[in-house]
Amino acid sequence: MRFRSLVVFVTLLCAVSAFGQVAAPLIQSVTPATGPVAGGTLVTLTGFALNPSCGAYMMACPEPVVRIGGRQAQIVERSLDRLVVIAPANSNGRADVEVKTAFGTHVLPRGFAYGATDFRRLLLPVFIEGAVEGQEGSRWVTEVSGFHAETDVVRVTGSPDADSGTVTGRTAFTPSVTTARQGSGRFIYVSDDAADDVSLNLRARDTSREAENLGTEIPVVAAEQTFAGTDIVLVNVPTQPQYRQKIRIYDFDGEFGRSVTVRIYGTDQSNPIVTRTLTTSQGAVDEDYPAYPGQAEIDLNGIAELAGLEHVTVIIETPDDGRWWSFASITNNSTQLITTVTP
Repeated sequence: MRFRSLVVFVTLLCAVSAFGQVAAPLIQSVTPATGPVAGGTLVTLTGFALNPSCGAYMMACPEPVVRIGGRQAQIVERSLDRLVVIAPANSNGRADVEVKTAFGTHVLPRGFAYGATDFRRLLLPVFIEGAVEGQEGSRWVTEVSGFHAETDVVRVTGSPDADSGTVTGRTAFTPSVTTARQGSGRFIYVSDDAADDVSLNLRARDTSREAENLGTEIPVVAAEQTFAGTDIVLVNVPTQPQYRQKIRIYDFDGEFGRSVTVRIYGTDQSNPIVTRTLTTSQGAVDEDYPAYPGQAEIDLNGIAELAGLEHVTVIIETPDDGRWWSFASITNNSTQLITTVTP
């Protein structure tokens, strides 16, 4: 009887041990929590099940994957509850820290800070300073407006290094932003300690037809809304000839000018009609407060294989590293009204 009890105890002990090995990872601390944008900082992650063993399950356990700000970090030391990695290069700001193992993924939001972190960076996917002439006599503007909900002081500006963009008290305001790249993406910055108190609205409209519509709202994108290593899916993108269709792709960390694959599907979702590899433009993100993301575009109405289709599904396969976002802008040739398709 005592022998049987011992066997049961040992079996339970092994089961508990095995359960501990298959637990999802948990990051408890990141040390140091800051480093330069050039990367190279030795960062120690401590927690639980960061480097699990799969031996009890007769299988090889893959090495954990660590990403900081969407970019993969090199692991130089590892144990069950501790990983030492080399922080990759990245653009400024607070970055999520992620550990992925065979048994799950844990993300520590904003767990590591690159460079200057006084401001939170947001993407205006399309920005025009003044107005630009478009097709069919259209005249396009973008309007950025904001609201500060508290009584303190906040800065909202395109250039934190310049003395501009101070907003005092609870009020509506117009942010101070300029651009040298009309119609492209542009970053805007909000004081990090007050970013949650600021609401921003971006609207594009054709002022030559003000009586017909008030324009289209375009999302203002934060880093946590971007994608890394997963597909961006744009569903039901119209392709009829009465529309102009443009897919816009953004690399939030665009200093590397990288490639991204776009696959376009019709009713058959198993095989793409068209596959394109695009290279993003060089983003101006080599400063503490970069102005522009890396960006690539593709016009669907210029693709012969899509003729006769009413709508398509567009899938952008993003690289494992970096932070990406995309949307489709659909412009009616007659009314110049824009419709957006977002992830």
